[in-house]
Amino acid sequence: MRKLKWLYPGMRIKRWIALIIFGISMLSVGFVITLNYRGASTDTEAGAGVVIIIGLVAIIAGIRKLIKNILNIFLPEKREKELVDLIYRKRYLEKGPRIVVLSGGSGLYQLLAGLKEYSSNITALITLLDDEGIIGKLKENSLNLENSDIKNAIAALADAGSIVNTLFNFRFRDMTELWGYEFGNIFLTAVSHITGNLEDAIKESSLVLGARGKVILSTLDKIMLIAQYSGGEKIYSKREILKQTGAIENMWVNPRQCQINAEARDAIQQADIVVIGPGSLYTGVIPGLLIDNMPEIIARSKALKIFVTNTMTQPGQTEDFKASDHVKKLLHYSAGQKIIDYCLINTMSVPKDIQQRYSLEGSLPVEADLENINQLGVKTIGRDLLDKSSSVAKHGIKALAKAIVDLVINVRTRR
Repeated sequence: MRKLKWLYPGMRIKRWIALIIFGISMLSVGFVITLNYRGASTDTEAGAGVVIIIGLVAIIAGIRKLIKNILNIFLPEKREKELVDLIYRKRYLEKGPRIVVLSGGSGLYQLLAGLKEYSSNITALITLLDDEGIIGKLKENSLNLENSDIKNAIAALADAGSIVNTLFNFRFRDMTELWGYEFGNIFLTAVSHITGNLEDAIKESSLVLGARGKVILSTLDKIMLIAQYSGGEKIYSKREILKQTGAIENMWVNPRQCQINAEARDAIQQADIVVIGPGSLYTGVIPGLLIDNMPEIIARSKALKIFVTNTMTQPGQTEDFKASDHVKKLLHYSAGQKIIDYCLINTMSVPKDIQQRYSLEGSLPVEADLENINQLGVKTIGRDLLDKSSSVAKHGIKALAKAIVDLVINVRTRR
């Protein structure tokens, strides 16, 4: 009975099905005439040819109108040319390289938003720490809505990325219960309550928003980040570490034997490219490397491994760090594994007015000391990566993605 609904009045389907059937009938008649009256008069052969042509035209017109009517139901605002572009882009992106991103912090959005224009085979690995989970009840004021990496990754990969990003980062004001909360985290909380867990909530949210890639938790274990400072003091939880200003001497997670998510492991093993950074070094990038066997799995992958340094130092974490200092720290937490083939560094000068504003917060441009990095056994690529149109010192979405893709193409060409 359900199949018969296609023939209900008002569906605007029957006429085109009838036209297709008419075309098939004409095509059949034309071939029958041609086969049975082969060698007959010229008029008969010409008539058969006309019938075949009419049949072909009717079939093509019927199929085209049928498809167009169905597509207009789901994409009423899309013109035919836009539909062709949409289908071509989708097929093109499906053939793109398999990219795994291990990042966190402010640089995550720029990186993913740029890479999704080259591939839809992107996996963003997010390390969720136990003091930034999305659980609890809002009315009891026990709902932790502090993880920005998850919502930023989903927004960056969404088909309408800029709009979703603006919506997800909208912070409620003038409302007692929602004051200070961001819509993106509230949205994920609602979906997690519906699905029963955050992992499924991420998948469903990505599906609804048309994400060109996947967002996966690097571990499903509940872990706490611990930092030991130069004076011996230990600080527990990411939230508290972000408040500190001392030099971090060592970091680990509790429990130390936290298991890598099987989906994350498979994504790394199958990847063509693994991008580490940019992002908060100690609280966004390194935590992912502290998961059990993560450095080994990255090192064993045949993927090209690229580390993208930050454009500016981070107060309380990487003050006075040069690019080589970032690389040294990553190598320190790599368990002796080779997790970096190339280091991609911004060499464009940060405008003076932006530098002055950042310096008030104790942040400076990251010095691109390429030679020191080369001595560490890591190849370097210096490029102008700043977003020239922005009033903040951040990577340009297009510039960063193009630099990564260009590097991969050059390496493959040499091989």
